[in-house]
Amino acid sequence: PGGCIQPAAARCGSGHGATQWGVIVIFGFTEAQISGFFLTYGVGAFILYMLFIIGQLAWESKAGRFGTFVLFLGLGVGFLGFLAKVVIQWWLER
Repeated sequence: PGGCIQPAAARCGSGHGATQWGVIVIFGFTEAQISGFFLTYGVGAFILYMLFIIGQLAWESKAGRFGTFVLFLGLGVGFLGFLAKVVIQWWLER
């Protein structure tokens, strides 16, 4: 009692970035939790930003309806893979 039992590389206490049995903890979250959050919400936010950029490109180039459709189809088709992954994971987990 009174001491902490951790590997030699880890410090006692709850400092930021301290390791406890090989698990990295940053601000109370594990590396896996942080990665999962940013792979879901960070990439989703990036996709929304890219859709804004494609729309801005279509607007500034005065592409018209068909040109805008082609821009969103050609540049935005890669987003379908990420969205399909989210839907498939949701479907398999329910």
